[in-house]
Amino acid sequence: MDMIKGLEYIRLSLQYSPTGTDLIFASPHMPLAPSIYRSYNGKRGQHLPRGLSDTFFLSMIEFMKPMGLQDSVVVCYGELLYERNELKQAEDYFRLGLQGRSQAHYQPEKVYVPASLFLSRISQSRQDISQAEKWLEEAYRRALEDEAKAALILLDLEMARMRLNAGDLSAADEWKNRYRLAADDPVSVYQLFVYIFLVSVLMESGNAREAWALSERLLPIAVKGHRPMDALDIQVLQAMMLRLEGKSQQALLKLEEALKFAEPDDYIRVFVDKGSRVAELLTDYVQHRQRGSIRDKNAPSLSYVRRILSGFGGTAESPEQGKVTLENLLTPREYAVFRYMEEGMDNQAIVAALGFGMGTLKAHINRIYSKLQAKNRVEAIKRGKEIQG
Repeated sequence: MDMIKGLEYIRLSLQYSPTGTDLIFASPHMPLAPSIYRSYNGKRGQHLPRGLSDTFFLSMIEFMKPMGLQDSVVVCYGELLYERNELKQAEDYFRLGLQGRSQAHYQPEKVYVPASLFLSRISQSRQDISQAEKWLEEAYRRALEDEAKAALILLDLEMARMRLNAGDLSAADEWKNRYRLAADDPVSVYQLFVYIFLVSVLMESGNAREAWALSERLLPIAVKGHRPMDALDIQVLQAMMLRLEGKSQQALLKLEEALKFAEPDDYIRVFVDKGSRVAELLTDYVQHRQRGSIRDKNAPSLSYVRRILSGFGGTAESPEQGKVTLENLLTPREYAVFRYMEEGMDNQAIVAALGFGMGTLKAHINRIYSKLQAKNRVEAIKRGKEIQG
């Protein structure tokens, strides 16, 4: 799980390897995964800086090219770009992966299934449902030709998910019955994609208790199996379920927990792909933070939450709701204190200017720090300036 050390060895290999290779690479005998990135993206809470993760993937692609084995890494990098909502660049990498021939003779479905699935999601994000279906249908046709039976449940799932997002539960019910899936089935880490979708199906069909119990079983499997993206998926679904049960405060805290894990990697789509209910939750979260009713020194930044909301398009906040100013984030007295802080006045001078005691001033300053998620005056002024643009 040490990608930094791995990157260093890739560089050394590229520097010292002779032309060609004496190494024979064999694909591990692992079940077909609908996502390459989610299968290998490391321990939860241990994040790589954005620039380093990009460098790692680009170096890995160059490392694999001389051996003609780069296609799975190309698709894997495309998935990371997709999760960041960099859809055009992600699409380019998925198409490049589909055009490659590195797995033409051995388990090609390990490249074209995830590439087609995410290309379908990109088309869905553009409201091009016809093209989204074509990507899945073409992958289904290839899977039948290749006798890749393990791909069928995944591609059928994605088609059912598309219908479910449009409000049609029948395809999801048919999928569940066809593959004989139940909430109390034993589940391995390799089946998380399938059973996380089953949580959604149970939730939408009104089986709240079963959906919650299944999600509670899946979360430790995802965490222990080093599948942080799957863990995020589950937590966002749990926030949705809590909201549906009228447990709004618990829903917001569960959402905040997911946001904390997602922010360092700048993940966007894990929230956006779940639709308007999550947009509403995020909007509520922003409003509670603005009012100061949710206070956590380690809370995710509101600028990150708003980047997620911008990915929803028309389902997110209206410009009036989403626009943040210091005037609506701080009370009038807190705003006056902040402006004096910004001008460089010390506490004694601010007390003299505003006419209240030092204890009152310190209480205002502490609330300002809390609302701006700052540890000191310098951080508060910096974040206040960022909000002011």
